[in-house]
Amino acid sequence: MLPWFYDTFGLIGSLLLFLFFFTMFVFWISGFAGILHSRNSDRKKNIMIGISIFFPPFPIIWLISDIWRQHKIIKGKI
Repeated sequence: MLPWFYDTFGLIGSLLLFLFFFTMFVFWISGFAGILHSRNSDRKKNIMIGISIFFPPFPIIWLISDIWRQHKIIKGKI
């Protein structure tokens, strides 16, 4: 598989692609951890965990929206 990546994308393309996947994996894990530590009810938290497992972009979207919400709170817009 690695020679195919190298032949298809070249050295720089392969490194950038793997860096992108690694970053998305880290964001997925941090979003999942944020959902686990949220103060929602148990039922809502379980639903969000299920969605996170079966739809991996959900924790990343949740993480970005939580960062945006906290930014608005800090700026005093809420």
